[in-house]
Amino acid sequence: MPGAMAEASVPPKKKARKKAKAAAAPPVRPADEGFLAWRTWAIAGALVLGGVIAWKLVGTSYRHDLETICNSEKGSGYSLDHDSSKVAQWAREHLGTPEGNELYSGLTETRVADRPKKLQDAADKAGVSPCPAVASYQKLATTAEARSDLQHLCSELSFPKLLATDDGGRLAMLQTWVDQNARSPRSKELMAALTQAPAGAERAKVLADAAGKFDVFSCVNAKTLEKPPPPVPTGAPVVRLFTDLQIIGGLREEDVKKALDGVNPALLSCYKEGISRRPDLTGQVLVKLSFDEAGKVSKDEPGEGSELADQQTTMCLVHALRQLRLPPVGGPMASVMVPLELAHAIK
Repeated sequence: MPGAMAEASVPPKKKARKKAKAAAAPPVRPADEGFLAWRTWAIAGALVLGGVIAWKLVGTSYRHDLETICNSEKGSGYSLDHDSSKVAQWAREHLGTPEGNELYSGLTETRVADRPKKLQDAADKAGVSPCPAVASYQKLATTAEARSDLQHLCSELSFPKLLATDDGGRLAMLQTWVDQNARSPRSKELMAALTQAPAGAERAKVLADAAGKFDVFSCVNAKTLEKPPPPVPTGAPVVRLFTDLQIIGGLREEDVKKALDGVNPALLSCYKEGISRRPDLTGQVLVKLSFDEAGKVSKDEPGEGSELADQQTTMCLVHALRQLRLPPVGGPMASVMVPLELAHAIK
């Protein structure tokens, strides 16, 4: 029994250490080595992916989108006044938040004139400064207003009787429209240039050149300015009603017509003064008069459809109509639309 004796001769502590070593982790097999390597790479990949996502989240914010919009011309390499669609496409591709997309949609859908303030307000609120696109939108708005004015000044629909008057009358019609309707300061500069230019071909060229500068390719009225004025009428001037009176309230038509007959000499005087300035002066004037209970004019308003190309004559006619006196109305205020025609009697 030598083996048993040899085992018995081993000290107890040394025997315990040998058993503990034998009970340690089993040797690593090749398959386990592959799993451990895959797990290590998976953890590393997840960390990298998480870092990229975190970087994207930090870089994509509403403020970042605002900066993108503000610098969209520089980023895209295009300008809003020549390639607005390309600038918009680039901006859309670089916006990362719903709020940023909503803001940009609001900008592109609103009126051009309102875009600068809308973008500036958003930039100020988010603390984005400077915002170069604001100035670009302001330039766009200015250009759009000037183009819109020129489209009206060039349209025959805006001045259906332009051909029927002389050079002075044509200029006066354009000037009246600019004074009452123009939105661009450039339109007043254009009128100054038209006034200084000699009548006829040179004046027509000023309007045509301005239209071409703002891509208004059809300017009928520029061609009209070149044409000779119509012959001066020779019949006696008359002021008359060109259609029925429109009466609201307790007024009688015969009372209104009688009162108009009373002020007709004053109306005719206004017309003759206008003819002294403009020999070919003709046209129609609509004036709405309101009367108080005593039958006196309490208010006057221009009616839509007036086509008299002489503001001074129009003001004179209105002043004469204010002198109308009617019998007491005896109830709520009444009104009447007076349709006057200034023409020359046929010989």
